[in-house]
Amino acid sequence: MLAKYDLVEQAEGGRGREKPWRATAQFTDWPEYSEDSAVIDASAALNVALAENYFAKMTRALEQRAALPRVWQQAEQYGDVSLYLTADELAELGDQITELLRPYAERLQVPASRPVDARLVSFLRVAFVRHAEAGGGGASRTTGEAAGDACHEEPQVRDGAV
Repeated sequence: MLAKYDLVEQAEGGRGREKPWRATAQFTDWPEYSEDSAVIDASAALNVALAENYFAKMTRALEQRAALPRVWQQAEQYGDVSLYLTADELAELGDQITELLRPYAERLQVPASRPVDARLVSFLRVAFVRHAEAGGGGASRTTGEAAGDACHEEPQVRDGAV
C-alpha cells in the first residue's frame, strides 16, 4: 500500500521471499489536526504505529547499549521532565528545538559534512498533554496532589540538563 502512494520503493538485497523496502522521502508528514473524522483516525493510527516503531528501536538500543564505547554510553540520553506550559509556549519550545537541531540535520544530505566519528542518532521529540491534568486549566498542583500519577516528577537538573 505504501508503494502504491510512492512512500516506499523496493531496496536491494533480501533473501528468498524477503523484500526489503526503503522510504522514498527523508520526511513524511500528515495533518496534525482535521475536522474530517477519517483523517483524524488515519493520523492517530499513523502516530501510534510511529510511536510503537520508535519504542521498539529504543528498546533494542537499550539492550545493546553495553556494547557501545563508554563515551557513547555517557552521551546517550534517556529521561523526561513534566512541565506546565501553555499551547503557545509548547509550540515555541518546539520551534527552538528545531532550530537547535537544524545544523546537525543538514548532515543527513551532505555526508562530507559529517565528522569522522559521527554516528547516526535518533533524537526523539515527544511532547503531549497528560490527560489526567488536561482539564486542570492553569491550576498548579504539587506532586502529592497528582493522584494516580506515578510518573509525575518536578524538573531536576542532572549534568547541566533538565
